[in-house]
Amino acid sequence: MSTINSITLPLLPLPTGIFFPEMVVTVAAESPAARAAFDAADAAAGDGPAELVAVPQSGGDYSSIGLVVRIEQQGQLPGGGEGAVLRGLRRVRIGRGETGVDGVLFVTVAEVDEGPLTSEAKALAVEYRNVATELLRTIGGGRLVGLLDGLEHPGSLADTIGWWPDLGDDRRLELFETLDVTERITAALDWAKEALAEAKVTSHITSDVQEGFEKDQREAILRRQLESIRRELGESDDDEIGEYRARLADGALPEAMAAAVEKELDRLERTGDQSMEAGWIRTWLETVFD
Repeated sequence: MSTINSITLPLLPLPTGIFFPEMVVTVAAESPAARAAFDAADAAAGDGPAELVAVPQSGGDYSSIGLVVRIEQQGQLPGGGEGAVLRGLRRVRIGRGETGVDGVLFVTVAEVDEGPLTSEAKALAVEYRNVATELLRTIGGGRLVGLLDGLEHPGSLADTIGWWPDLGDDRRLELFETLDVTERITAALDWAKEALAEAKVTSHITSDVQEGFEKDQREAILRRQLESIRRELGESDDDEIGEYRARLADGALPEAMAAAVEKELDRLERTGDQSMEAGWIRTWLETVFD
């Protein structure tokens, strides 16, 4: 990739976390280096916007790629301490650095040329938008689909997977450092498909559990209603079923047979006392306990 338009900016180290162009984030000035970088950016800005270059760290080393950010707002954070609201602007390649008299590290940065858009990248971007939209709707984040609105460039769309909380820092750094647009949208699409598959499995499991819970609730309500009706009609067979359950509790039956008896007792509770099915169940139970 070629580089253009070299400039010098104060460096803001990011020991944790990575963000991307178009993202707006709040960053705490947790270290003297961060506070000094903010002050240096303000001093160099004059009447213009205050900018600096945020650089991720991995294993204590700075990335060779940084993000030019604009300071939107500075002040006290709600939880205490100083911080700033930053807007990501563009990726840059990190060049030589020099420490200023105030201890701030100034680095030369050069904008990167991501090259021309390929037809492959455009096609992948369409597929990515569809997968990402389905992913958001699957996890109940339909309102977040609006994050994709207005983004047409494949590179910008690819960067949106950086919002995914389960992406992981290693993949997020890989995405950030991938300058080639086709490679970046390819990786983002693969990860989005993987996340969608996992989300669907989780959704199905949750749905099955919910359906089972609701079924148990319905059966419990119906059972109580039937018991109430039988008491009103003088047809309660609670004593009879209680006797069977007491005999079952003796533990004399094999496990498989005990499970079958429990199932039939539940059926007996649900059926009418004078029904033909109830008669069959009683006959079977007497055979079992004979």
